Amino acid sequence: MRPTGLIAWVVLVGGCQCSDAHDEDSLPRPSQPASSITTADIKRPERNYFVINTSGRCYVYWASASTRSVGKGLSCPRDIESGEQVRLAGKTCIRESSKPERNIPVRCPKQLFYAQQADRDNAGQWQLPPVR
Repeated sequence: MRPTGLIAWVVLVGGCQCSDAHDEDSLPRPSQPASSITTADIKRPERNYFVINTSGRCYVYWASASTRSVGKGLSCPRDIESGEQVRLAGKTCIRESSKPERNIPVRCPKQLFYAQQADRDNAGQWQLPPVR
């Protein structure tokens, strides 16, 4: 019987007596020490983009720490119930609901990407001005 798969590989590698072993002094060293990344170093987006369902009417808007945009109406996505919203988080969308079991990643409404891109380009029909 001939050994196959992972068992054969472990037996072959485990029994190997390699002559070109490296000691720690021969390994390359980085020129600078690795810096520790803290949560303060992570750049958060200045604005968060949302689609919200208020009594069967949906709007896309952005919000920052100090202000919010006007809402632009759109047809409601099927997976957002009244009172829920979807937040764009990087390239993923998270449904935010009062029911904890519904707070899960969902398919992003394309209008969130349109609004974000128009905001970055400072132009386009999906650019949302701040509330005055």
